[in-house]
Amino acid sequence: MSNPMNHNLPTSTSVRDYAGNESTSSSYSWRDYSVSQAPTYVNDMHLSEVENTLRQLPAIISNHEITFFRNQMMRVHTDNGFILQIGDCAETFRHSNLNHTAQRILLFSELHRILQRNTPNMVLTMGRMAGQFAKPRSYMTETIDGVTLPSYFGDVVNGNTPDMRTPDPDRLFIGYSTAVETIRHIRLSSYAWSSFETFPFHFGQHFFTSHEAYLLPYEQSLMRFNEQTADTHASSAHFVWIGERTRDLNGAHIKFAEAISNPIGIKIGENTNAKTLQSLVKQLNPHKKMGRLSLIFRLGAKNIDRCLPMYIKALKGKSVIWICDPMHGNTKRTASGLKTRTMDDMMYEIRRFFEILKEHGIHPGGIHLEATPHNVYECVDTGANEDALQAEAYLSACDPRLNADQAVAIITYTGLLMGR
Repeated sequence: MSNPMNHNLPTSTSVRDYAGNESTSSSYSWRDYSVSQAPTYVNDMHLSEVENTLRQLPAIISNHEITFFRNQMMRVHTDNGFILQIGDCAETFRHSNLNHTAQRILLFSELHRILQRNTPNMVLTMGRMAGQFAKPRSYMTETIDGVTLPSYFGDVVNGNTPDMRTPDPDRLFIGYSTAVETIRHIRLSSYAWSSFETFPFHFGQHFFTSHEAYLLPYEQSLMRFNEQTADTHASSAHFVWIGERTRDLNGAHIKFAEAISNPIGIKIGENTNAKTLQSLVKQLNPHKKMGRLSLIFRLGAKNIDRCLPMYIKALKGKSVIWICDPMHGNTKRTASGLKTRTMDDMMYEIRRFFEILKEHGIHPGGIHLEATPHNVYECVDTGANEDALQAEAYLSACDPRLNADQAVAIITYTGLLMGR
């Protein structure tokens, strides 16, 4: 993997991205606003130096690609398409290699095909990959063997072992170069399979990257200005979302989302009130652009029947894409302390999401999943299977993921609901 510090860096903040478009940084600064759940860096000057260097590196996703993706999201919105968003809970640098990327793309392509068989409309697939290296944490510290340490915030912030928990700004460079390499691997894998007629289309041209826009020093440093369209985009991914725990209306994360022209997502949990939801939509999509804003609902099987009708009423007539995240609202801990999710709960939430939206004349616009091609056992069929979880088959860096068989089952079920 190349080190971006080896680039011959330009001396000004005006740079050219991989498509050759001249770009400049936005005037937005995350330091001007309150920041939720941010890791604490010991040396703020070092962090600023890293940010300044990242601003001078080529964009990861070009202006041209963002424009193309915006048009695709507009088609999803206007033509009743469907979004498959899927990938790791937290990517690790160790697994961001060609072999693992190829396995992920193979799985995601098969899931795409299952959905596409059930609808004549467009299915747009985006991976939680090439940037899902950071995760907000409910607690800033954790205690391991009697020692209190900074929590693990993802590989782009710190390491998962006790001796590497100090947040390190230089990891942002590794995140950048790993994202660039992962995108190259995506295209290599996709074109290779297409040439063998494994897939009826060039999947690499229609596969998009996404991640949670959590680590703002990284995200802001990769903002680029497009002189042709006179707007600023996040070049870290095609699509970014703001999480449930960081979407303060006046906070730095929402201000970042306002500042970029990419299609964006907002996670919505069961504790969101109708007024806040209305304010988020008005603030982030004031011109009601089709495809601009996706709401990713993570309500849980216990809450969807109560919450979703309330949110539908609050957003009547609003221009948003409705996406179901059946995983995050259904997370629980076993007696041994492991996080897990049950297939029963996930399928119930998906079914009710489809049914409730259709009762109100709204098109279900997508599904958001955490899954891996690895032979893991982190999610269970029912609550009765929780005791079967074993550490050797539980490999997630953060939250429980679907394995390949479970992902196929969930998507097959979703496809049947789409075909009704």
